[in-house]
Amino acid sequence: MKRRKQGRDDEFLTPMDAMRILKIGRAAFYGMVVEGKIPGAVKIGNQWRINPKVFWTAMEDRSAS
Repeated sequence: MKRRKQGRDDEFLTPMDAMRILKIGRAAFYGMVVEGKIPGAVKIGNQWRINPKVFWTAMEDRSAS
């Protein structure tokens, strides 16, 4: 992931970050968001953001199962 300048955006992952991590495309990502399958995804205004703590905890739980 590229480092961004410090600020509020650093508190969240972007949809593009999540797509790269999950190795999925845009359509799959937004389909999963609508279905509630992206943990920590919230809509702020007109943009989706992902809480990294919730996201990574869920990813660790899935890989441990």
